[in-house]
Amino acid sequence: MGKTALAVPQMTNKQRMFLAEYLLDYNATRAAKMAGYKCPQQAGAKLTSSSYYPVVAKAIQQAQKQALSCLAVSQERILQELEWLALRDPLDMCDEKGRIIMDDLRRIPARMRRCMDAFKVKRTYHDDGRVEDVAEVKLSPKLPAVELLMKHMGLLGVKNDLSHSAQQVMDWDGLLEKGKIPDRIEQHIQKS
Repeated sequence: MGKTALAVPQMTNKQRMFLAEYLLDYNATRAAKMAGYKCPQQAGAKLTSSSYYPVVAKAIQQAQKQALSCLAVSQERILQELEWLALRDPLDMCDEKGRIIMDDLRRIPARMRRCMDAFKVKRTYHDDGRVEDVAEVKLSPKLPAVELLMKHMGLLGVKNDLSHSAQQVMDWDGLLEKGKIPDRIEQHIQKS
């Protein structure tokens, strides 16, 4: 994948090293640091910009195209998955009473199932004969997906860091991990 993109003769050794590191995880700051730049955050931003370093930016684009052509996954499919992660509604995992669907995962829409990293059901048998099922759902982090979509759409500049400037109104992932979703959803439904 990266070897053909690295053979661009107009790049310096440092730029080739940056390119090789950048293609590992698309983290420009880390790649610039590994390549030996003194100010990695600034260098990373400039090296990925076609206005500052068009040769490096073009090599990145070529490597990305080559990587996509090797995969049986289209850009549209990747963007669709990111959209599902970024714009998901946890209520899609719930029945009409606001309880997480546990009996049949096929009842949960595919777009929501793709956001799940883990799904466990714990069954507790009480002395009085009651059986209680508690669902533990771990969702993929939403904020990185939003940030990636914003970058793709050109809505997030290189210097902006969404994690410092945005507030999350409701931390669904944290609530799910703590098992507090059903009560909160029921309260919300009752208020509506």
